[in-house]
Amino acid sequence: MGTHPLRCNVSGGKHVSANTRGLHPGAGDMSFELRKAGLAALIVGVARASTTLAADGEVVIGNLDDLSGVYSDDGGPGSVEAEKMAIADFGGTVLGRKIVALVADHQNKPDIGASRFREWADQKGLNMMIAGANTGVTIAMAKVAVAKKIPLLIVGAGGSSLTNEDCTAYSVHYVFDTTALANGTASTVLRGGGKSWFYVTADYAFGTQLMNSASKVVEASGGKNLGLVRVPLSTADFSFINNIHSLGLATAQGLYLTTSWYWDLNEETRAFARRFFQKMKTQPTMTQAGTYSATLTYLRAVKAVGTTDADQVMTELRRTKINDLFTKGGYIRADGVMIHDMYVMQVKSPQESKYPWDYYKVVTVMPGTEAFGPITGRCTLAPK
Repeated sequence: MGTHPLRCNVSGGKHVSANTRGLHPGAGDMSFELRKAGLAALIVGVARASTTLAADGEVVIGNLDDLSGVYSDDGGPGSVEAEKMAIADFGGTVLGRKIVALVADHQNKPDIGASRFREWADQKGLNMMIAGANTGVTIAMAKVAVAKKIPLLIVGAGGSSLTNEDCTAYSVHYVFDTTALANGTASTVLRGGGKSWFYVTADYAFGTQLMNSASKVVEASGGKNLGLVRVPLSTADFSFINNIHSLGLATAQGLYLTTSWYWDLNEETRAFARRFFQKMKTQPTMTQAGTYSATLTYLRAVKAVGTTDADQVMTELRRTKINDLFTKGGYIRADGVMIHDMYVMQVKSPQESKYPWDYYKVVTVMPGTEAFGPITGRCTLAPK
C-alpha cells in the first residue's frame, strides 16, 4: 500500500502532515487501531490549535464594499476611514488583543463578496464583517455568515429582504432599508399631492425592492403606479450628500429624500463630521457614520461579554440599546433590523443655505417603529 499523507491547514498557512502508510485492517489490527487513534488525536490537536490561535491573536474586522464603483462615494474609502476612526477611538485593542481591519473591493459582484468573506473566515481569523453597498452582494455574504458563524453588520445594502426572507441569526441591518426609505420619501410626497408615480429603478436587487416598497405605499395611499424603466447599476444615485454637492443646490433644490443620519443634525454629529472632513475633505454620509457606529457597537459587545464567540456577541447586541452619534435608543429587533429614527429631508435652495455643505432641512423625524414598519413574518427568526 502506498503513502497517503493527510494535510491539515493551521493558522499562518502552515501544514501538518500525517503519514497513513499501513493504516489498514488485517494481520496488524492492533497496530492499525493504535495508529488510527494517534491520527485522530493529531486531527483533534490541530483543530484545537487553530481555535487557540484565533482566540489568542488579533480581533479581525472585515469590510467588503464598493471601493471604486458607483457607490464608492457613499461608503467606499470613506467607510474604511470611519472604521479606522472607530477602532482608534476604542483604543485599538479589546480583551487585550489588537484590533485589525481587513478591507477589499467586492466590485459589486456577489461571487467576489462571498469568496473573500469565506477566505478571510478560513485563513485570516475573521471575527466580524461589515457589509457595504449592494444588496445582491450582501445576500450572498449573509449565507457565508451563517456557514461560518460570523456576525455581519450591514451598513450600505438596503434591500429589506435582508431582514425578511434573507434574514439570518448573524445579520444586523444597521443603517437603513428599502421599507424605511419608501415609508419616508413616498409618504411625504403623497401627502404633498404627488399621486401619480413613474419609477426610474436601479436594475438590481436594491432597486427592485425599493420600487416594490414604494409602490405599496403609493397604492395604500390611493395613488397610481404608472410604470417604470430600469437603469444599469452604473447610473448615479443623486440622493447622496456628496452627489448633491456635485450637482449644486440650484439643480437639486426641492428634492426629497430619506436618510438615517445627517452631518449637521446636532453638535455631536458635527463634531464627528469635523474630524472626518479633516481626513477625507468631504462630509460623511449616513453609511460612513453607520460604519463608525457599527464598529464601535460590535467592539463594545465583545468587551461586555469577554469573548468574540459569535453567539454570545449576537445575544449582547440584541440585548443592548445603542446610544451614540448615529442614533439614540436604537435596538436590534428579532428579524435583525436595527430600529432607529429616520429623517425625511428636503434639499435647500441656494438662498436657504448659509455655509458650505448646508444642504438639507428636516421635514419629518420618523420614529423607528413607523419607518421600518412591523415584523412581516417573512423572516423565520421573527414570526408574526
